[in-house]
Amino acid sequence: MNIERLNETHIPELYQIITSYNSYFDDKVKMDSPETLSNWMKDNVIEGFVGTDNGEVIGCGYLNDIHKNFGEVSIFVKRRSIPHNSLVGILRRHLKYYFDKYNLKMIYAVVAEDNKACMRLLKELKFTPNIWLTKFETINGKPVDCIMYCILKEELNL
Repeated sequence: MNIERLNETHIPELYQIITSYNSYFDDKVKMDSPETLSNWMKDNVIEGFVGTDNGEVIGCGYLNDIHKNFGEVSIFVKRRSIPHNSLVGILRRHLKYYFDKYNLKMIYAVVAEDNKACMRLLKELKFTPNIWLTKFETINGKPVDCIMYCILKEELNL
């Protein structure tokens, strides 16, 4: 497994991963081609990393917002592509990287309330649920409640 900086060559494979999830983006984001994903990432991603295995893109994690000393992260991973313990270790290192590079005090992630796998992963990373966001997104025409999970820099165990 290799970790690389996100770049344009990764977009077609990332688009395939995202489109395998029918609910990754809010309905406001019309993700209908690799070009659309590329443009969205240029406008919304501050810094990102891609995981590859034998040359195949298997996931992406990125910092997509900073407000004062708070940063928002997002991830998506191809199903069953990486052992869970490896994923947790990689994410911990990248969270530390974002905390240090951008002098962040807190990192947060917003998760749809039905995304149980992501919630378990965030809890394992020591994120805590902080805010219930009622009807925060619209996915496939339906309002979806989300939960904001947060972690403070000093809570990140390495």
